[in-house]
Amino acid sequence: MACFRALSLLRRTPSQHVYFSKRCFNDQKRIRILYDSECKLCEHEINILKKRDATSNRFQFVDICDDSYNSQDHANISYEEAMKSMHIIQSDGTALKGAAAFEVIYKYSGGPLFGTLSKLISMGGNYAEAIYSFWADKRLAITGRPGLEELMQLRQQRLHKLEQAKLNNSSEDGTGSCRIDGTRSCK
Repeated sequence: MACFRALSLLRRTPSQHVYFSKRCFNDQKRIRILYDSECKLCEHEINILKKRDATSNRFQFVDICDDSYNSQDHANISYEEAMKSMHIIQSDGTALKGAAAFEVIYKYSGGPLFGTLSKLISMGGNYAEAIYSFWADKRLAITGRPGLEELMQLRQQRLHKLEQAKLNNSSEDGTGSCRIDGTRSCK
């Protein structure tokens, strides 16, 4: 109950900093931020957020470019969807994307700058979403990266090679379904 009150009744100091009880943000209550680590601009912002979050532990940062990223573990948000727009998953499992995701991130980051950004996004409503959507549509080109279709193909090729390597390793060490008569032919 105290945790709920700390989150719902935000206590503000005269300088309008927002403080939250650290004990309220355990692993089950953390906000997961899905981000693209191969985008230098995105990585820069995530690094700022990680520094701000180092003591409060409010966020869990999930790199969607990591080969182990699995959409089933993250509210069924596919790699493609996560690449199209910023996504967060709140502690109750609710997923938000676009400007709404940034509003929550900035709200829980604390400090006057992030608090102001959160309020501006909130007040901007559809305008904030339109501005973010424009940026998201152009992000890959602006940062000098291939288009989404090409990135998805490259990811699929990389994941396929990893899967083949796993299959080859399991068949060579005798744990796969290879014959043990000295040949390396697998079924």
